[in-house]
Amino acid sequence: MNWKIVLLLSLFGVVVGFAGVYGLSGPGELVLWIIVFLIYAIVIGKRLESDFFVHALMATILAGLWVGVIHAAFLGTYVAHNAELRAGRSMMPKSTHPRLMMVMVGPFIGAVTGVVAGLMAAVAGKLFKHKKGVVAQE
Repeated sequence: MNWKIVLLLSLFGVVVGFAGVYGLSGPGELVLWIIVFLIYAIVIGKRLESDFFVHALMATILAGLWVGVIHAAFLGTYVAHNAELRAGRSMMPKSTHPRLMMVMVGPFIGAVTGVVAGLMAAVAGKLFKHKKGVVAQE
């Protein structure tokens, strides 16, 4: 496991986390994550020889943790800039602490979406590995 690449790629979660704090949500956030996953796939596919899926999955879980921590740390600003969150928050049980919930849910969402990132990285790894093999034969 190349933890340096996992950690560096996970820092995209910091960018997405702050984008969410200042109002990026819905389709805009989805597009941003797709771009991030494409970057994951390219970097992992080009730099690693194996375990493409696992590296992308771990980077996405850690990115989810960064997002959860940032949203929790800036909860007031996050709620102020995300109207749909205010509506959903009123439906949560009063015993649920929103900051704790965000920190716990972030890595879970990262794991679920990490499957997509992992599949993209696995495909990219196979494509780039194939190209490396072609170059080596010449």
